[in-house]
Amino acid sequence: MAGVFAMNDDEMNSLSGRLYDVSWALDELDMPANPGSGPMGSLGLSNSLDTFISEGDRRIDTWSSWASNTADAVGMASRQSQRTDDSWSRLFSWDSDTFQTGDMED
Repeated sequence: MAGVFAMNDDEMNSLSGRLYDVSWALDELDMPANPGSGPMGSLGLSNSLDTFISEGDRRIDTWSSWASNTADAVGMASRQSQRTDDSWSRLFSWDSDTFQTGDMED
C-alpha cells in the first residue's frame, strides 16, 4: 500500500532540481557596472543607475534565496509525505486476524 498517499518522488525531485538550477543561475548574474556620468549624459542619470544596480543585486539575491529555500522545502515536504504515507499504510493495512470475512452474518 506504500505510495498511495505520498507525493510523486520523481516530480518532487525534478521540481527541487529545477529550483536549485534557478538559484544557481541567479547567483551567477551580475548587474552591469555604472559607466559614469560621461556616457550617461548627466550625474542624475548616473546616480539613478547606481540605485537601480544596487536594487537589482538585492532582488537577484532575494530570488536566489527564495528558489533555494523553496527547493529545500519541496524536499522536506516530500520526505514528510513519505513518512506519513508509511504511517498511514500501517494503520490501514489489512489484518486478517482482526477482520474475518467469514464471521459476518447476513
